[in-house]
Amino acid sequence: MVRNTKKGANFNMTTEKRQNIRHVLKNEVLMCKVLPDIEGRLLNICSTGACVGSDKQLTVGDKQKIQLNNGGHSVNLKGVVIWEITEGSGDDLKCQAGLKFVDMNEQDKTALDHLLAAIVKA
Repeated sequence: MVRNTKKGANFNMTTEKRQNIRHVLKNEVLMCKVLPDIEGRLLNICSTGACVGSDKQLTVGDKQKIQLNNGGHSVNLKGVVIWEITEGSGDDLKCQAGLKFVDMNEQDKTALDHLLAAIVKA
């Protein structure tokens, strides 16, 4: 688990422990919501989790409801914040957080697979 909450932390982390293919979203913008009130940008995603960028801080260990939208594909999932990095404060706050998807049933997995397929095609 990577956890870095220091101000001025470097967002370019290199620790790689993932076992699934990560889809990095560089050119397209895929917005997401961490319900009820945090809007952010999906930075990367795989079948087991995602990295979200936001102007609001998420707390490691918190369970969140996540809504992902990509055109015609919408997925509602649950995730646990497993790491977060925060820079700045107030109006200049920038946060990145890694969420591990949890409590996924077959319908959730299928919906996520469709979303991932749409991202790969883009």
